[in-house]
Amino acid sequence: MLYIGTAGRGELLNANSLDPSEVTPAGLDSDCRFDVVLTNPPFGSRIPIQDRNILKNYDLAHAWIFRGESAWTMTPAVLNIQDPQILFVELCVKLLRPGGRMGIVLPEGVFGNKQEGYVWTWLRQQGRITALLDCPRTTFQPSTDTKTNVLFFERAGASSAVASGNGNVSVGVALRCGHDRRGRTHMPDGKPHDDDFERLGKAFGTNDSRNPWKKVALGESNYLVPRYYVRNDSFTETEKEIMSGARLATIGELIDEGVLTVRKGHEVGSHAYGSGDVPFVRTSDVNNLEISTDPTNAVSDEVFEEFRKQQDLKPGDVLMVVDGRYRIGTTAILSENNHRCVVQSHFRIISLRQHDKLTPYELLYALNLPSVRIRIRDLVFVQSTLGTLGARLLELEIPLLHGRGPWRERVDRFEDVLRKRDALLIQIKEMSGPEVEL
Repeated sequence: MLYIGTAGRGELLNANSLDPSEVTPAGLDSDCRFDVVLTNPPFGSRIPIQDRNILKNYDLAHAWIFRGESAWTMTPAVLNIQDPQILFVELCVKLLRPGGRMGIVLPEGVFGNKQEGYVWTWLRQQGRITALLDCPRTTFQPSTDTKTNVLFFERAGASSAVASGNGNVSVGVALRCGHDRRGRTHMPDGKPHDDDFERLGKAFGTNDSRNPWKKVALGESNYLVPRYYVRNDSFTETEKEIMSGARLATIGELIDEGVLTVRKGHEVGSHAYGSGDVPFVRTSDVNNLEISTDPTNAVSDEVFEEFRKQQDLKPGDVLMVVDGRYRIGTTAILSENNHRCVVQSHFRIISLRQHDKLTPYELLYALNLPSVRIRIRDLVFVQSTLGTLGARLLELEIPLLHGRGPWRERVDRFEDVLRKRDALLIQIKEMSGPEVEL
């Protein structure tokens, strides 16, 4: 296939490309440099590089010390182990001629993990980041579930100083890749799945006002997850109508103003499952803005008392999933019917303190607006297959749909429906009688 695709000009070398002692005998001269390197290297913590003879050749296999802000300094100490993707970043850069360009697929953890910020410090010393492309999780499914992004880089020219990483960088986000998570390229009705890669490829470098690429000044940031920078401000017409005149505020601002508090759930340990009838609420127990009272993982009164004061759950508290795989951003509201429970650590518990400024149902409604859900997605960083919202929850901006406004009728109806549903569930529970173990 290589011969056909390159009309005989291609050459295939078989060697461990990270090991200089194997590359040269395989036919690649140690001084060979390239104009372009495009690669999807092997990566993952399951295939670590531990050979010291390899590690000693790489700056990124040395220990780096964080000096504050975004400054990292390399030390003489060589690590005992390093993930292959980190070494491939350095190898590919070193294979470039001055002014050469690189495109490399990397797991998202490299883009959003503060502990790997030294990688970006090293890269900025070698040249400039030219573009970042956010790939959908389905890109390499069904083969692998690892969330990836693409880094585009240009090595500094021979006659110029090392290019600064402070310039504008093109950032793009692909939401669809032409197939679903099972690899199916067509939907049941026969229509093909959308492919944003094609659209982004055609639009790159154009001056069209609808260009999906955004120019971003990254500065020295070690947060380089592309979608974090591409904020979607295109509200739906319904949202524009509802939000007209409403103040926008971040969760962090509302905490500072004393409007609400945010605290973390806890883990009880699997040994506590089935020890009583107090629900232990996990992410899978939240659906349709309510929590399940399935007793399968219920815990004892003793376990409940252990966490009761710390969690301090009350009717009107809003639960939000902040860690996991696919359910981050899912919310539910506690009521008189179900607030006696213990909440898993993957949740944040949001309690309203000033109902004269914002009520629980107004908050819940705002958190489920399409534009807010999209922004939550943009704030989630994925490590391998698991995502986390983390402290970026405090950056989430929501409309405060309080008091009179075009939102009032919709929010009141929303609250009325949820309250009536809760009342009906209580009636059903009373009619069904006690649980019987089979």
